[in-house]
Amino acid sequence: MTRPHEELGAKVRRLQAAVAEVHGCTTVDGVTVRTDASGRLTGLDVSAHAYTMGPNGLSELIMRVYNEMADDVGARNRDPRRTPRRPRRSPHR
Repeated sequence: MTRPHEELGAKVRRLQAAVAEVHGCTTVDGVTVRTDASGRLTGLDVSAHAYTMGPNGLSELIMRVYNEMADDVGARNRDPRRTPRRPRRSPHR
């Protein structure tokens, strides 16, 4: 009877590993945002080019990129079959 329990345990571990891998990372106009499986911000990189936007432009860009990434991660959490959005790269890093 341990065999069905072992199989169930293995399935649960695979599911947990798959959920843990749902994360996001994207770069737009020199701002790179990384999120975890819950959509929480885990990393932020800002290139020298992005600083030329000034404080208001930079903060708006950071929020836009973060919100897009968090929405994408949230959508993948709701439908794991959904493929992640491809990171958009800026020529300025």
